[in-house]
Amino acid sequence: MNDTARTPDTGASNIPDSRGLNFFAVDPDLGALLKLHLGDAHYAELEPRLRALGARVSGELDEWASRADKHPPVLEHRNRRGEAVQRIDKDPAYVALERVAYAELGLASLSHGSETVPPLVKYALTFLFVQAEFGLCCPVSMTDSLTRTLRRFGDSALVARYLPRLASRDFDTLYQGAMFMTEQAGVGIDKRYLSYRINPVLDAYRPHAYALRKA
Repeated sequence: MNDTARTPDTGASNIPDSRGLNFFAVDPDLGALLKLHLGDAHYAELEPRLRALGARVSGELDEWASRADKHPPVLEHRNRRGEAVQRIDKDPAYVALERVAYAELGLASLSHGSETVPPLVKYALTFLFVQAEFGLCCPVSMTDSLTRTLRRFGDSALVARYLPRLASRDFDTLYQGAMFMTEQAGVGIDKRYLSYRINPVLDAYRPHAYALRKA
């Protein structure tokens, strides 16, 4: 039987608010697991950074993420004179998040620098950061993956041209990676709605992907 006479809970009694929590300190297992797999020395060096980041996750990073979510990037096609500019204007809050992820934490470049950093360090920092802003994890991961692919399979000229800025932590000059696919509108990244056709071309076969309309 429903108790319609009872006044519903409000505020934190209804939906707990994580603002002000240290996301590293309140995680009962994260520190212990990292210490187990990194070893005492690596963990002792990393722990202060994780603790500081854990506090920021529910503070300024969360505030920036909330603002950026309400003010998405805007494509400026033309200026006041009607000249083509094709510029993407980002809210300062989103740029602040980018600066933390790419430059301060180096989430996209930790695996590609001159110093050997255990992969788990990068993933631990990423695990905490994305609890404030998960959307930025996509371009960060694409940059990391692109840099890795370029290093392993890229032509030497391409490596020399692009690797320094892809692996850079200088926010004003670094490059970001991205993925572009030819798709019909409405399909997005849902590959269930793609059909494939293989066309013979001389002695080779080239796959072609076609996006179908969602049902």
